[in-house]
Amino acid sequence: MRLIYTLILFLVAIQQAIACTCTSPPTVKKNWEWSNQVFLGQVESVSQFYTSYGTPVTASTIRILESFKSKHQEGTAMRTFISYGSGSCDFDFENGQKYLIYADENPDDSFLRSSYCLRTSLLSNVSENELEELRELNKNTTTLKEHNTGAPKLDVYRQLEDQERELTTLRELQGQSTHIFSLFVYVGSAIITIL
Repeated sequence: MRLIYTLILFLVAIQQAIACTCTSPPTVKKNWEWSNQVFLGQVESVSQFYTSYGTPVTASTIRILESFKSKHQEGTAMRTFISYGSGSCDFDFENGQKYLIYADENPDDSFLRSSYCLRTSLLSNVSENELEELRELNKNTTTLKEHNTGAPKLDVYRQLEDQERELTTLRELQGQSTHIFSLFVYVGSAIITIL
């Protein structure tokens, strides 16, 4: 019987160890500064899939209703958020609901993520003061659109696209060099085995 109680206690301890724990949320201004994108959004769809290791992943597609901070071009109002489920602090969105979202871009896959440790919340739980503060922060920030007009704006976007293409090419070359190195190791091992 002691073994069963010990096992139950151990399982409870493990569950608590892997659960998300947060300190108090940051201030509106700090959270705004830390985030890549801040906006009001409505969840259009939520779907779940599994990684090759069987880990559940949730993808939530969200339409931007009002932006307070972003690095996207106008006319691109949809965003996909990835959540890695229990144990992570990733925010889980509900289909059809409206949220105030503080988002960070994952540099590995360009999907957005949000956390329970941030100020992301159902819109119904957000104070009008927070929304006004975000509007003021957004208004007081010079955006790329306001700073550059006409052709210079296009040149900046063209430069960003060129840099992205260069990074993609470098990643592909890095992958090819890894494959070539692996081939050399394999051939070298075969030669040593033959000798």
